[in-house]
Amino acid sequence: MTILVNLLCLLLYVALGVSLWWLPWAQLSPAIVLALTLCGIFLADVISGLLHVFLDYFPLNRKAGIDRLYFFSGRRDTAEFRDLKSAVFAQCSVTDKISYNFKIHHLKPKYMNRKSYSFQVLDTVVPAGVLALLSFLLPPAAALCAIVVSFFVANTQFIHACIHDTDKSVIWKKVVQAMQRMHIVYSFAAHMEHHRYGQTNFCLITGWGNIVVNPLSALLFRHGVLSRDYWEQLRRLPGTPGNA
Repeated sequence: MTILVNLLCLLLYVALGVSLWWLPWAQLSPAIVLALTLCGIFLADVISGLLHVFLDYFPLNRKAGIDRLYFFSGRRDTAEFRDLKSAVFAQCSVTDKISYNFKIHHLKPKYMNRKSYSFQVLDTVVPAGVLALLSFLLPPAAALCAIVVSFFVANTQFIHACIHDTDKSVIWKKVVQAMQRMHIVYSFAAHMEHHRYGQTNFCLITGWGNIVVNPLSALLFRHGVLSRDYWEQLRRLPGTPGNA
């Protein structure tokens, strides 16, 4: 699987590179390029926030037994857990698997820090690649915006891992942390507010999109579409007071 994901990443970055080379830059002024880049980052951030809301509150498939995985109290590097995961995942949908792999870090925040870059982009490289290919069919301005969105959508979880202080990439982690100090990327404290309460700060790239996603999530809570009780159940193992 790692080899396949690495190959898809290579194809994605080749497609992005070719699409950037293909752009008729003479038709785009520096001001337009800057505006479109910022617009692309903002759109990618909003997308990350909306998907975050969906994945956090997508119900655990208890019929398939995915709750047994999520609340597994033993060591997860054992044959027992691997066998259980294989058996449960065989009965799960793709959405069940993606949701589980995403939301488990709320219960075990350091979980994602141990994962490689390939794992971080596993669920995003294909849609990002489709968007990169779509850019060839769009007018120059829309194409540049799509290219930016594609790059950041692909790297959403990697940026998220850098916020969580992953040790898998010292260089890029330092870049993200520098942008935090310049208030370009959301702070760790803001992200921890999401971990504690699960009602705000869903956007995972820069946090700029929270201006859109926070009011929307508040509306969903107000109308009972999202449940605070469900969030509390996800934050701890049964019978323990643990915090995410």
